[in-house]
Amino acid sequence: MVVIIGEQVQATFSFIQTTYNWSKDLIVCTNGEAFQNSAQKTLLENKGIKIIEHKIKNFEGKNGQIEKIVFENGESVLRKGGFVAPQPVQASGFGKQLGCKYNPLGGIVVDLFGRTNIQGVYAAGDASVITPAQLIIAAAEGVRAAAGVNTDLTQREFLE
Repeated sequence: MVVIIGEQVQATFSFIQTTYNWSKDLIVCTNGEAFQNSAQKTLLENKGIKIIEHKIKNFEGKNGQIEKIVFENGESVLRKGGFVAPQPVQASGFGKQLGCKYNPLGGIVVDLFGRTNIQGVYAAGDASVITPAQLIIAAAEGVRAAAGVNTDLTQREFLE
């Protein structure tokens, strides 16, 4: 009896799949947003995962534990637990100001060495992925971006 609440469900599709391994009694609430990816929606529905696109009015329960989700249209569902999928956004518009290209999830598009579409501009970690990255992953991407910077500077120096 698990719920996943998220307005950008397409961005958390893999999390939904993982959660399904933990509980087959799973629903997804989009809090009033339409589920955009029809192929993903069909896959979820074929697995018996109910998708509720109504706006959430409130949560009911006792002692800080969720028991019921009530929607603005008057419907409600019982749940014993769940997850809220955050909407990750870039903390800064610096990449856009520089003209960097962004992927559909809002991350800066980079190659394997952190290079963006703007020569001399590199990005790593959460800036390029736009999912909550673990520190070690962000650090590793920073090292790769540093290698890209070093490679580009070395080649430029050599060719001049």
